[in-house]
Amino acid sequence: MVGGAKPQGAVQSVERALFLLEQIAEFSDLSLTELSSLIDLPAPTTHRLLNTLVSLGYVRQLVNRRHGLGFGLIRLGDRADTQFAPVARPLTQFCRPACITPVRADVTSA
Repeated sequence: MVGGAKPQGAVQSVERALFLLEQIAEFSDLSLTELSSLIDLPAPTTHRLLNTLVSLGYVRQLVNRRHGLGFGLIRLGDRADTQFAPVARPLTQFCRPACITPVRADVTSA
C-alpha cells in the first residue's frame, strides 16, 4: 500500500478501506485481483474490506463481479456539501471578483 509517514494512532483498516475507495474512484470498475494488486494487499484481506464496504453501501458489486463506487457515497457527499456550503459560500463571494476575467469583443483569435 502506498503511503508516507503514518499519523500516531492511525487505524490501519480505516486507511486501507479509504485507499481502496480512492482506487475504485480513480480506475472505475475493478476486479478483486486488480484491487488487491493496486493496494498491495492479499486477496482475502481485500475481499473482507470490499465485503464491509459493500454491506455499508459505499461499494457495489457489479454483475461481472467487478466493483464500483456505491450509492452510499452520494448520501455522504450530499451531507458534506451541506456542511461545507456555509463555509465555502463566503469564500466564493470573496474570490469571485478576482476569478472573473473580462472579455473584449474587439479581440479576434489567431
